[in-house]
Amino acid sequence: MGALITASPGFDDEEDWQAPSTAIRLGYEIERMLSAKWAEGIKSKDKAAANDKKGLPEPEDIIKIQEKIRNDIKTFDEKDTTPQNFRFAAVVSQARLLLYNKLRSGEIEGIRVKDYVRRQQSVTNVERSMRAESTVLEQKLLESQYLIEVRGRLGRGVPVIVPNDTKRIMKYLASADVRVKAGIQPRNDFLFSNTRFGVLRAYDSLKAFCDKCCLKKPDKITSVNLRKYTATIAQSLENLHSREIGSQEDFDRCPILVELYSIDR
Repeated sequence: MGALITASPGFDDEEDWQAPSTAIRLGYEIERMLSAKWAEGIKSKDKAAANDKKGLPEPEDIIKIQEKIRNDIKTFDEKDTTPQNFRFAAVVSQARLLLYNKLRSGEIEGIRVKDYVRRQQSVTNVERSMRAESTVLEQKLLESQYLIEVRGRLGRGVPVIVPNDTKRIMKYLASADVRVKAGIQPRNDFLFSNTRFGVLRAYDSLKAFCDKCCLKKPDKITSVNLRKYTATIAQSLENLHSREIGSQEDFDRCPILVELYSIDR
């Protein structure tokens, strides 16, 4: 009898159906739970990605690449003016300068022949007065290396230091005779130019040597991580007391100190 009354046309339950509070509350709760779960998933993915990106290059990896690059520069044949040898010279030079200066790859790529020609070899009066206050180590570094200034971000000049072992191969790349024989376009004035009108990518040059060496963390060898690496080591050295560094023998056994303070002979 109650069922018939409830189902009768005269029974007004329309108001109850207009405000189903329990169903609405459940809907909100489900939506909130899903949103929280979704946010937690995104946060965990971001955290994992951040942890994956953290970390500096291994000092052993940097030393391996440097040894490979220096050995290739030492055995480089200047008499070979083929396009293949010119490309190899550009690749090894870019990798050497990128590791040595820890600059942005675009700043290394932007070096032009005219920048090399105008490289700094003389000492101005200002620099002479600054050298008087320099240590023996700093003076030795200034005497044994070239300084090339290139255009950086926002049009500011960026100094690029050319170590002593790279001078010979840089001279080869800037030689007009070599460039003609190697098939470099006359209008392409980039020092590390390709056979067209562009320039070789310094990032690719560095990665090419990463592939040749058996590294622990090859993905960490980037120009950004190299700058972080240098900043971290410099901060650590600043906090060291002189007696904590130890003797010269201990200094020579520390690859990080040798990397930062080595003098090209």
